[in-house]
Amino acid sequence: MSEYMKLLKKEIDALTAKMSEKLVQQEVEFDELVNLWLELQHYYLDTAADSFKKLVEEHYPAELEQVEILDRIEANSVVIEVIDKNTRQLFRRILPLDYLETDNGIVLYGETVDGQPTQIAFLSDLALSKINDVQGKGLDKPRCKDH
Repeated sequence: MSEYMKLLKKEIDALTAKMSEKLVQQEVEFDELVNLWLELQHYYLDTAADSFKKLVEEHYPAELEQVEILDRIEANSVVIEVIDKNTRQLFRRILPLDYLETDNGIVLYGETVDGQPTQIAFLSDLALSKINDVQGKGLDKPRCKDH
């Protein structure tokens, strides 16, 4: 790891410690503290993503021109964060699941305990309405006007 990265990580450690101290000063119940921390974490991730996007737009515009319109998101792993219901501890895991997201929803591809391929789909509202239409459970009137 470069010295520059070590310095940046040290700055992040100091910022995190400062934020934690300010949260403790709020004198809230533990569950509320966890909720505040999660809200802060989401804000930080959104802000960091926006900052990176601006950096790329400003310093790497040629690379942006090569990017096509985003109509699907794909990844070879996913990050899962959970809060244990008993200890209220936050756990973050990187899982080797293939991820595919389109306007129809999200599909996770993985393996069963036996090593057999499996998948789980989370359908979007748009996909569910299409399925309902195909099954005759959609609108009782046409979607477009007759000519």
